[in-house]
Amino acid sequence: MNALSFTGELGPDQAVSIREKLAHALSLPRPRLEIDLSEVTALHLGIVNVIVTATREAEARLGSVYVVVAPDTEARHTLSRVGIVATVRP
Repeated sequence: MNALSFTGELGPDQAVSIREKLAHALSLPRPRLEIDLSEVTALHLGIVNVIVTATREAEARLGSVYVVVAPDTEARHTLSRVGIVATVRP
């Protein structure tokens, strides 16, 4: 499983860079990817869109994406509002 970790505030200006990192990880057959957002303090909806797109691409390639967040963070609340179920890591 490939793992990518992000920290701090993830804003719209980082979407392209994050998309490129995810695309590289998803280029394998049957990709399995963990996106660790447990150190993310703020998450822009543009980044959420990148995560949703990556998840759909992985599923189309018979793979999976797991999103990890810290409890009671803005990132967790943002993801849950748009229907993304994330694993909570204390």
